[in-house]
Amino acid sequence: MAFTIDTLLNPFKSIPGISAHMMLEQYQARYEEIKSRILWGLAVDKGHYIAHVRIPSSSELCPDIFYDVVLELYPASEKVAESRSLNEYSVKIYSNCPSFIYQFTYAYNRYNLITDFLKNKCSKICLTKPAVRLNPNNAIGVDIDTWQAAFHLKRLGLLSYKQTFEAAAKATRKKIYDNVFTQEAMLVLRSRSESKEREKRKIQKAMARANKHNSDYQEQKSYEHAVAKASGGKLNSRVVGKKIAKAARTARSPRHPRRPR
Repeated sequence: MAFTIDTLLNPFKSIPGISAHMMLEQYQARYEEIKSRILWGLAVDKGHYIAHVRIPSSSELCPDIFYDVVLELYPASEKVAESRSLNEYSVKIYSNCPSFIYQFTYAYNRYNLITDFLKNKCSKICLTKPAVRLNPNNAIGVDIDTWQAAFHLKRLGLLSYKQTFEAAAKATRKKIYDNVFTQEAMLVLRSRSESKEREKRKIQKAMARANKHNSDYQEQKSYEHAVAKASGGKLNSRVVGKKIAKAARTARSPRHPRRPR
């Protein structure tokens, strides 16, 4: 199955115009939010151009999680190999982003589109069990994190000329392999991050309630101090209560002037 960088960068070609445009705008808007945090490394090995891109999670519960997306570009023919750019190169993909894991791992593996040297880092279950609910037709779709990885390479100008990619390639295939998390390990890291963040938010809410209580308590103390001052400097609830009751009776029943004798 032919799957090129151009296919990856234009995942909505088969969708009617307006909808495709809107979806692409959503992808681009998300990219603009995270582009300054994206990390990347490149390697060139035996005519294959390998990019390891780390995409920050979009979940508020995983602020420190970065997903690994690896794109391995290779020429499907001698004609493509002679091209000066990488735009027509075929591509294989590895990703440990949850949306890719659960929705596309099986389909990509079925069509031999998973990066060979990282296939053993995929979940064995997801490699062999169809995503019946999320991808019942085994479609080769493109999740947002994979698209952002490819789009970032394009924005950096790394796909237009092979020489640009080669000049920036400082890593090796082995180094990329060693730095990539397995799909299952990433899911564990994500779960731990979510639990930690939820617990952190519970503590913050509890502290906010405690601070409000302290504020209310200080206001009450200020009020009691004012009452005590008005009652002669001693705060006695019975005395204060009697004074308040007497003042209330007086307000309700004003004294009549005495009758002259």
